[in-house]
Amino acid sequence: MFSEAIGVMLLTHDHYRQFTARPIGDARYQSQAMLALTAASKDEVDATIAQGVAAGGKADPNLLQDLGFMYNRHIEDPDGNVWEFIWMNPAAMQ
Repeated sequence: MFSEAIGVMLLTHDHYRQFTARPIGDARYQSQAMLALTAASKDEVDATIAQGVAAGGKADPNLLQDLGFMYNRHIEDPDGNVWEFIWMNPAAMQ
């Protein structure tokens, strides 16, 4: 669970096949989706990346971006899907 409202299930391919008749793509070779979640702070972005690495992910397959008002990092899961975690300064969005 990322929050009370956001949950993610990571499934083995065998289990995932129970939910689709379509072939399972290989995200290492084709871009299939962009998955982005916001964080409350830069520190939360970094902590989330660290947790993902501890669980077997690869940190920063795309370049870290720190624009001052916006900070984002990426993690690649074991299947090659890339997740983006982003923090934006709320004052900069006004």
